[in-house]
Amino acid sequence: PPCVYRKRAVDALDRAGRDWRIAYTCASLAGSLAAGNLTARTRSDRRDELGDIGRALDRLAEQLEERQATLRTQEDRLTTMLDSMAEGVFVTDDQGMIDLTNDALDALVELEPLGRTIIEVIRDVDLHEAVMDAIEDESRRGSREVAFDYMVDSQPRHFVAQVAPLEHGGGAIGVIHDVTKHVAADRVRRDFIANASHELRTPVTLIRA
Repeated sequence: PPCVYRKRAVDALDRAGRDWRIAYTCASLAGSLAAGNLTARTRSDRRDELGDIGRALDRLAEQLEERQATLRTQEDRLTTMLDSMAEGVFVTDDQGMIDLTNDALDALVELEPLGRTIIEVIRDVDLHEAVMDAIEDESRRGSREVAFDYMVDSQPRHFVAQVAPLEHGGGAIGVIHDVTKHVAADRVRRDFIANASHELRTPVTLIRA
């Protein structure tokens, strides 16, 4: 009868509409995840294949959100640890561009270091070469030590940098130690020994005579 066919047609159109809506929702969720929006969900309660796809996408979104939260926590801990260090720290990519620093390094240099090479920030050729050597080190082992002078608040200061390649992937990490006080103390010690030797030379000569 026509009424039966009409009902079947209406039911088919209704199912097609619901299928289209869940398919569109799944596609929208996939796009949101790709764009970095991990809070989107389909929240489908359907008991068919499309519903299974929607729930699978929801589980994927939840897992990605949990991983992102874990990574954010680890990043916050790393930032806190680096910023608590007295030494300046910088990390470069495989092209030698600085993409991570800590507060100590930011306070040390005059230019914004991110997106620049180390020689643009600290104009020392030996330090720059150490960074590039570390990046090009295929063994990804070993470190390089570089001593250099750098003006801070119009005063010359002495530094020693330890530079090593990143273990995974390209890039290098550098840790800069301010050894100005150690150098000054060593100079005082040497001067004291030299002066003491000079002052004692004459009395010793007289005693021997």
